[in-house]
Amino acid sequence: MKCICLVGRYNTGKTKTINAVYQLLREGAKSICFENEGRKKDDIVAMLEFKGIRVGFISAGDSVEPDKYSKGMRNNFARIRKLDCQILLCACRTSRETKKWVMKELTPDLVLLRKPFLESDGNLEWFDFNRCVQEINEMTASYLANKIREFVNCEFR
Repeated sequence: MKCICLVGRYNTGKTKTINAVYQLLREGAKSICFENEGRKKDDIVAMLEFKGIRVGFISAGDSVEPDKYSKGMRNNFARIRKLDCQILLCACRTSRETKKWVMKELTPDLVLLRKPFLESDGNLEWFDFNRCVQEINEMTASYLANKIREFVNCEFR
C-alpha cells in the first residue's frame, strides 16, 4: 500500500485537507465505506474505488490505540487494509506516538508531508490570516487529488 501522510501540529489543516481531497475525488468514484470517526466531527475513515484502485482516507490521527474519541489508528489502518486499499491518505500528529507508528508500519511506500503551522501575533488589517490558511489547504488538496488521479490513470494505461 502506498501512503501519503500529512504530519502536523494540532489545528494545522490536516483533516480539512484530507476531507477536501475526498470531496475532489468523490465524483466518478465508487464509495466503498464512509464514516465519521475521531475527536472532531469532520474526521473520517473512508474509501473510494476508481477503475479497480482503492484509495483510503483516515483523518483521525491523534492516537494509535483506541480512546474515548476514536477507534485508534491501528484499528483504522487494519480496516482499510482488509478492504484492499492501494493508496492511503492519512493524518498524524507530530507530538504523539502516531508519527513513529506510521513510519514503522508503512515504510517503504510512505511519503510524509509536513503541514505548516501558521500563527499570527495580532490583528493585521492588511493580512487575511484565515484566508491564507484556507488557500494553503486548498492548494495542498488539489495537488494531492491530482497525484492520486495520475496514479490511478497510470495503472490502467
